[in-house]
Amino acid sequence: MTVRTAVPSETAGTIYTQYVSVENGTGSGEYTEGEDVQITADTPEDGKIFKNWSVELGSVQLTDSTKATTTFTMPKGCVIVKANYADIRATITDSEGNVTPYADDSRAQNDWRNNGGTLTVYADDFLLDYYMMAPAGSVLDLNGHSVEARYFAISNSCTIQNGTILMEYSGYILSNAVVTFENVTIAQDEEAYWEVEINNG
Repeated sequence: MTVRTAVPSETAGTIYTQYVSVENGTGSGEYTEGEDVQITADTPEDGKIFKNWSVELGSVQLTDSTKATTTFTMPKGCVIVKANYADIRATITDSEGNVTPYADDSRAQNDWRNNGGTLTVYADDFLLDYYMMAPAGSVLDLNGHSVEARYFAISNSCTIQNGTILMEYSGYILSNAVVTFENVTIAQDEEAYWEVEINNG
């Protein structure tokens, strides 16, 4: 049996051979091979942060796939790029009130250790790193969440407030640290414990 299909004499639309399509962002259009292309991600929805760009079609090298605005050199053929987003898991507020959001627990804590300020948690499954070595006077605001701490060592004076710390193993406070707990619950496993280093000098 032969099946015949009708082929229209005219086809609507345009076929592009050098085109960039940007999902969740701007920069779509026709480009010539070798031309610099700039793409910008859309503003994230509330509670979200830009995560990275992914190349869905084409062979291109983005200048920086982690920046909301980035560039690449147009190859031969068409390109599809997509802006990806993630939930905000923490923010850091500096001494001037500037707020930086983070989608990665470790990166947030690393920047907090280096720069201080107030680290505010936005996720119940947030995992505290081993060392809390933020500059003296820094604040960890649990923001009503329950966070997990497997080993928890505090080496500088700080304030921890507004939430629950689930201690899996041990907490350790060094002799030069003064820790202020405000509206904090410590929930410990049976074998978990706190140690405080005493300075006899």
